[in-house]
Amino acid sequence: MSLKPTSTFHYHACAHAFSGRFTRPFDHLIEVQAATALPIIGGHGNSRVENFQFREFVSFKKGYTHVSGGHQADDGSHNTLVTSVIERLNLLDIVTADRLVARLYSKHKPGDVEGTFSLVGSKFENLQIAGCPVQIELNLDLMEKIGTFELAQKEFAKKDDFRKIAEDPFQTGKPMQAPGLNGVFLCSWGSCDQIRRADPNNAAPGNRLCRQRRWIRGTGLQQRAWLSINFFCYQVWYS
Repeated sequence: MSLKPTSTFHYHACAHAFSGRFTRPFDHLIEVQAATALPIIGGHGNSRVENFQFREFVSFKKGYTHVSGGHQADDGSHNTLVTSVIERLNLLDIVTADRLVARLYSKHKPGDVEGTFSLVGSKFENLQIAGCPVQIELNLDLMEKIGTFELAQKEFAKKDDFRKIAEDPFQTGKPMQAPGLNGVFLCSWGSCDQIRRADPNNAAPGNRLCRQRRWIRGTGLQQRAWLSINFFCYQVWYS
């Protein structure tokens, strides 16, 4: 008599609020701040750092992260949430923000090869660069249409909105081919129409001062997403 093998879902999520490296005027690596990770059995985890400052280069009032993962009984899905937040950020007195939030949610239903994900809740509050307010609106509608790598592949093949931002992310004039299984899409979710300097007297609308990027990688087992602005980033992993 053979025994039916049991299936076990392994959760995977980790986040940190801030890390970085300065190479001038001296080389210094800033350790990860407010790091937390989710065990493979799920559960909850959080970490917090307050009043962080490295010399006069970078400081923030609060940085905190939260990870959670658990089974949802009504539909049998496994759900994972990762959140990373920085409040009152000041980087070299050039980049400042009241609050930056990176939020990633994944839902993996029984039998599905890939889980779906959402970045709803990620936002930038009062971001300024060199004293100029910068308004960033993430294209959440498009994000929700491509909740898996397979859907991203199909959307790319349509030569529609997603293809416009994914086929030539570095604007080299050399469009990229559609990636295969375990491939990568690199794209900017803050297009020229969505990243604007708030002062119309100093710059034309659509002036690209910073870029919000996201990588999508689907393996059937794990997906990753990065949320970054220029020289600082939030990193969240999930599966």
